[in-house]
Amino acid sequence: MKYTKHFKFKERPSKTTERQKSVIKLDNLFSEYIRLRDCDDNGMITCITCGHKQHWTHAQCGHYMKRINASTRYDLQNCAAQCSTCNCGNDGLQDEHGKAIDRMYGEGTAEKLQRLSKQERHYSEPELQEMIEEVKKEIKALRQEKFGI
Repeated sequence: MKYTKHFKFKERPSKTTERQKSVIKLDNLFSEYIRLRDCDDNGMITCITCGHKQHWTHAQCGHYMKRINASTRYDLQNCAAQCSTCNCGNDGLQDEHGKAIDRMYGEGTAEKLQRLSKQERHYSEPELQEMIEEVKKEIKALRQEKFGI
C-alpha cells in the first residue's frame, strides 16, 4: 500500500528582528565600502592575502579577526578586499592577512586588533542606523571619486 497523504507544513513567520535586519544591511554596505575603498580607478582590487587581481564586484570583504567579534566587525583596519578563494576557501588566510595589516598600518596593528576583538561590544539599533547612513555617504563619495558616478 502506497502512502499518499501529503503533509503541508505551515511556513514559520520570520523571526528576524529589526536589529538583525540592520546588521545584515550594514554588513552588505560595509562590504561594498571596503571593496570600493581598496579598488583602483579601473575598479580592480588586489587580494590582500594572495595578490590575485579581480573586479571589486567579484571580491569580498575579508576580516582579519572574524565577523563574530563585534568590536572589530566594522573596524577599517581589520577589513580588506579579498578574493573568495582566500576569504572562504582558505578561511581568510589569517596569518597572511595579519602580516599585510602590519605592513599597511604599522607593526603591531594585527596584535592590537586581536586584543580589541576580545572586548565585548553590542551595537544598539540607533547606532546601527547611524552607521548605515554614514557608510551610505562614504560609498556615494567613493563612487564619485573613483568612477564619477
